[in-house]
Amino acid sequence: MAKKVDISVIVTAHTEGLVAHKTILSLTKTVELLKDKFSQIKYEIIINLDKPNQETIDYYLRYSDDNSFTLYKTNYGNVADARNYAINKAQGKYIALIDGDDMVSSNWLLKAYELALTKNGDYILHPNIQIQFGMDLSRIGLWIMGDTLGRERDRIVMTQFNRWVSTLFAPKTVFNTVHYRPPINGYGYEDYLFNADTTAKNILHYIVPETSFYYRRSSNNKQSEHIRNNTILGYTQLFEFTKFSNNPEDNEVGNSHGLVMPSPKRIVNKIVHSRVVRSIYSNCGKSIKVKVRKYVYSRQKSKLPKWLISQWKEINQIDNSLWPTEDVIINLDYHPISFDQGGTVATRVGNKYSEIVSQFTKKPDYIFFTYDPLGAGGTEKVLINYINSLKQVHPDWHFAIMRKRPDDFPFHVPDGVDFIDFYGLTNGMHPWEQSILLDRVIIQSQVKRLHFFFNGWARGDYSYNWVRQHREFLKKNNYKVYVSWFMREYVLPSESGRIMSFADPYLGEIYDCVTKIFTDNQTVIDQTIANNAFDENKFMVHRQPMSAKQFNKPRRIDSNKPLRVLWASRLSNQKRPDILRKIAESASPTDIMIDVYGREQDYSGNYLKDIPTLKYKGYFNGFNSLPLDDYDVFLYTSQVDGMPNVLLEATVAGLPIVASNDGGVGELVKNNRTGKLVELEDISGYVEALLDIKNNPDKAQKYVQSAQKIVASDYTQQAFDSNVQRDIV
Repeated sequence: MAKKVDISVIVTAHTEGLVAHKTILSLTKTVELLKDKFSQIKYEIIINLDKPNQETIDYYLRYSDDNSFTLYKTNYGNVADARNYAINKAQGKYIALIDGDDMVSSNWLLKAYELALTKNGDYILHPNIQIQFGMDLSRIGLWIMGDTLGRERDRIVMTQFNRWVSTLFAPKTVFNTVHYRPPINGYGYEDYLFNADTTAKNILHYIVPETSFYYRRSSNNKQSEHIRNNTILGYTQLFEFTKFSNNPEDNEVGNSHGLVMPSPKRIVNKIVHSRVVRSIYSNCGKSIKVKVRKYVYSRQKSKLPKWLISQWKEINQIDNSLWPTEDVIINLDYHPISFDQGGTVATRVGNKYSEIVSQFTKKPDYIFFTYDPLGAGGTEKVLINYINSLKQVHPDWHFAIMRKRPDDFPFHVPDGVDFIDFYGLTNGMHPWEQSILLDRVIIQSQVKRLHFFFNGWARGDYSYNWVRQHREFLKKNNYKVYVSWFMREYVLPSESGRIMSFADPYLGEIYDCVTKIFTDNQTVIDQTIANNAFDENKFMVHRQPMSAKQFNKPRRIDSNKPLRVLWASRLSNQKRPDILRKIAESASPTDIMIDVYGREQDYSGNYLKDIPTLKYKGYFNGFNSLPLDDYDVFLYTSQVDGMPNVLLEATVAGLPIVASNDGGVGELVKNNRTGKLVELEDISGYVEALLDIKNNPDKAQKYVQSAQKIVASDYTQQAFDSNVQRDIV
């Protein structure tokens, strides 16, 4: 017959070695105080040795003959399964958990048990204050915890912050409802997840007033390992899209961390620790330093209750490294929400998450991460081409684009596509906060297909950084990671000869977790394979589709009039408006007139003023918004490119092309066969090519006809759809 047990104290032990003795001494004191008050109470101490080293085994074997102790040995290698196993073995009405290298104040079990006797149903009790210490920490950390604020408010706060420590006291029935989840394939933060799961079930958390917990932090403990490995918090119903509220109810169960820091003190504290004050302090005289030091000490100490100071000193009897010295108190590192349980700091990330989630109409099956801002260029057209094609292949899929939709977006977007202003909403936030928000969106949406349009300066692209940090996680959890990449990168004219490429080192850093790499031209693949040991089977050419039904007949050029030249692109360094200007300056207005359209970026439209052969006409919203019938030829002066959509569109419009010989351009514009191809810096070459078009209208028409045959053959919707269906699953 099973014995009646009131409290099962569970210690999860791993490789703590002799440090475990301090945990047992701490438990001995707290059990003794409990028994002094409740002499008839029945308790058991369960030690679960999970993948222990020999030193830890040898230490705990000394308790093998003590009837208060029960020793188990498991081989899980993680605290979640180890706890679940021990809880299952426990016979107590209440469970008290502690890890094998931590300590609690001597009043912990007594205070927790007394509070438990006043409560009904399921709930969880935690110590009031955590002190985090260890050889690998430069400062003592102090975390003041508070009661449950109510599920809706806790959703907001816990989006960023775990609200409670691992040490707890709870009815065993709690663990029939919620189990600890093991860290598998890059998921983790077992305590955080347990607290989120229990909160989602409306199991209330309370602090036990005037109790403290001493968490030993080291470079090789589980929390440090999670941080080092960029562990991701697993899916939890607490952050579920459909349950997240934009206006959390203010249904506080308690505000109680037991301490209140008045606003003036918070301001003073911030001033005292500011960089300016520290600089003044380091350069001032000794007497002033002494006064400043005493002032800081008194301010810091005023935030600490007397009972904590007393317990802190008491724990010194067990661990001699702990004592609230003046230096320690001056340099205390407070947890960010110790004095802001549900305020601005605590809710900043959660409120942003709520805003982001509210922009989804449903959970996505596929998320695109692309450039900012969205405009009317080639990248945006490629993006919409993928969506339209995928909608044909997978009509039930829902898509999200992690960018704001412009008011004048010129492309038709099918139903079932959400534009999420992630980057706008998170602008100005710390990269760590942005990363947390990406974690939450990707995990909680349960999407498994991610498609990235990375820019060349990937180090500053935090969607790229997120993939790089989580590549092992993405591999282990079978995410489909697709990358669209089109060209090498622009370099300054002063760095002529230098090659910049997303392949080196950016693609190489994430290559092992990428499923497929899509591009619109073979040239960039050949360039990449030539000096990287990548598998060419990972690269796929998806030539962008053009409708043959829209092809215009080649126009007839009047050689007796000035050639009407269209230049349409961004006024950016990449597109080389400086070369355009030199071409215009070298041409005669009786022969050539150039109209320029494009968004001002690196250059102002004023840069192109006062040139007789050139007029800047301003921004354009998509190629087909231009008065194409007014022009005889299309001029392109880009320094770096893949297969520019604008050249395909010019071909469809019936315009012969004069273009720089760069990237994949030569796959369409073949010199003297489908157009005129000119070396980038050859100004006279551009002028001669334009004059050749002007003076040979029949030849120009043949260029267009030949180019249109290539487009009609290689750039079809059918071929694109077939490639998408084959490569995106």
